[in-house]
Amino acid sequence: MQLEDVKAYLMPEYTIYRQILEKAVSSEEESLERINRYILSNNGKEIRPILSLLSGKLCGTLLPLSYDIAAISEIIHTATLIHDDVADNANTRRNAPTIRSLFSPSVAVLMGDFWLSRALHLLSSNLESRIVQIFTKAVERMSEGEIIQINRAETALTTQEDYFDIIERKTSALFIASMKSGAYVVKASDSQIDAIASFATHLGNAFQIRDDIMDYSPHLKTGKTSGLDLLEKKITLPLIGAMKNCPNREEYVRGLVHQIVINPSCEEEINRNKAIQKEVVEFVAQNDGYQYARKILTQESHRAKESLNCFNNKKEKEILNFLVDYMADREV
Repeated sequence: MQLEDVKAYLMPEYTIYRQILEKAVSSEEESLERINRYILSNNGKEIRPILSLLSGKLCGTLLPLSYDIAAISEIIHTATLIHDDVADNANTRRNAPTIRSLFSPSVAVLMGDFWLSRALHLLSSNLESRIVQIFTKAVERMSEGEIIQINRAETALTTQEDYFDIIERKTSALFIASMKSGAYVVKASDSQIDAIASFATHLGNAFQIRDDIMDYSPHLKTGKTSGLDLLEKKITLPLIGAMKNCPNREEYVRGLVHQIVINPSCEEEINRNKAIQKEVVEFVAQNDGYQYARKILTQESHRAKESLNCFNNKKEKEILNFLVDYMADREV
């Protein structure tokens, strides 16, 4: 099975979801619509709406509101990516120019706000209060996760417990909202919703851990320079694992990371940061940080699959288990 097979299986539902998505973000203002067309033509894997549709099909029969939920999950995700590119000064995403680089940081911030407003409009127009609460709580937790990550980076003291708190907020929260809402709207039982939420939590964790492993894996053809998370002042699991494996150098490495955090963004210090970045990437490789993170990734993947044990062996369960393996092994 491949990701394309998943989309093929969901093609009738996927087509309806895409129609709702495109209508929801459309604008009569040509300048906005031009940017919308660019965003929609460079969409990614659309994992969150796919998960939302699958959770609904696993727990019942999809309803018209199921497609709205799928669209909301993708609108919120896209809006946060547009904002993230501004915060990270990113010029490319998915090997394409970002809105920030094509237009300006101000336009990108406003475009992200526009997409978020369309998600709110869709939420308030069609959905009951419980669904609104699920998604607004997810956005709240995502914002908290980003802020906590920044605050921890300033002291270079991010622990493994901090790391999981951060990724469960900034990444897993939207996975949970997408799948939980998808199940809730088709009248899933409380036990089914709890199982879906557990699956989404561990899947979201695994997804982020894989991202963080790729950042320290120059042998993977991701199109990214190794250690970019470090330059963005993010301390992630491969580095945490390497420091656990080599405690006698922990303080030294924390000192290097702290220098990146406090260095101003002048050209001389940017070059110095890149030198530090290279040293830290080598430290992670030498002290098995990749393997440490991979072991925990495997554990999270196993827990995700275990969460679905209460469901009968439907096609949707098979696909969800495939997506666990896909996200654990992807290289993009």
